[in-house]
Amino acid sequence: EISKFHNYQLSNGVFVSNCAPPAGGKSKFLSYLAYQAIFQNRPTVYFSFEWSEDDVIANVMSCLIGMSIHDMIDDSKIEEYKRRASKIKMVAPKLRTKYFANKTVNINHLRTYLTKLYSIEKFKPGLIIIDYADLMLPVESTKKRNADSTYEEMGLIFYDLKLLADMFQRFCKI
Repeated sequence: EISKFHNYQLSNGVFVSNCAPPAGGKSKFLSYLAYQAIFQNRPTVYFSFEWSEDDVIANVMSCLIGMSIHDMIDDSKIEEYKRRASKIKMVAPKLRTKYFANKTVNINHLRTYLTKLYSIEKFKPGLIIIDYADLMLPVESTKKRNADSTYEEMGLIFYDLKLLADMFQRFCKI
């Protein structure tokens, strides 16, 4: 049950992998982690290879106000939504989302995005979420290594993610 993770704290520089079978709630769990970080005043960057930016925001808002997305758009529950929606103002300044198509970017693209985000907006994330890291490209091609295994490719991607966590360890969780 996701409520068991309320007020869960990660140490800076920690790399966590979230695994579950299809439709196991991985992205929803990550939305809840984003909500927790925002609630704890930790700016959050959510990279998604599945959900659009609007979907990510809607799911984080759903966690924040305690209503399902379906209830949030249900005309019969509009008054309840308005009553709870005052909390939504706290999300905008603390959440950045970015959608990427599958197998189009590697860790260097994420690093560039994070660097620009800081240099332009002074947005320093306290949590970086990468939803579906297995849909990224490794920096080093497995073809150059004479290997074409998904296992090795995932190892390279997760190694790159660990390096990103190390790079941002002073202030960030990934």
